[in-house]
Amino acid sequence: MSNERKAMSRNSSHLIRVLVVFTIIIIWTSTCLASPKIEPKRVVLKNGITLLFVETHALPMVNISVAIRAGAIYDPPEKGGVASLTSALLDEGTKNRSSKQIAEEIDFIGGRLSASGGEDFSSLSLVVLKKDLATGMDLLTDILLNPAFPEEELERKKKETIA
Repeated sequence: MSNERKAMSRNSSHLIRVLVVFTIIIIWTSTCLASPKIEPKRVVLKNGITLLFVETHALPMVNISVAIRAGAIYDPPEKGGVASLTSALLDEGTKNRSSKQIAEEIDFIGGRLSASGGEDFSSLSLVVLKKDLATGMDLLTDILLNPAFPEEELERKKKETIA
C-alpha cells in the first residue's frame, strides 16, 4: 500500500471516529433536551422565608442551598470584606462542634458542606445521600443557628485573605 493510501486510510478512520463521537453527542443532547422541563416549586413560609425546590428521583441525593441576603454590597464602608469573612467562618466551628468535628461528621457520611460569600448573597450548601439527611440537616442547622466564629479561625482567615 502506498504512503498516500495509508494516509488516506488514517484520515478516513479518524473522520469516522469523529463522526461517531459527534453522533453520540447529538443523540445525548437531544435526549437531554427532550426530557421534561424541570420547574421549581415555590413556598413562602409564615416567617417570610422563601423555599424553592425541585424533586427528581434519579439519584438518592439531597442538595440544599441556603441563600442569605448578606453579600458584599451590605458591608459597611469601613469594614469591607466582612460578609465574605463571615461566610468563610460559618463552617469553622459552632457552639456545639469544632471545625474538625464538622469536617469529620460530613466526611463520615460522604457529604459535602460549604459556605461562600458573594456580592448580593452569602450561601451555605449541603449535599448528602437521602439516608443521611437527618445528620446533614443537624450540621446545617447547627452552622446556621450556632456559629461561634472562633478567634483562632478568624485570625487564620484574615492572614489567608491578606496573603
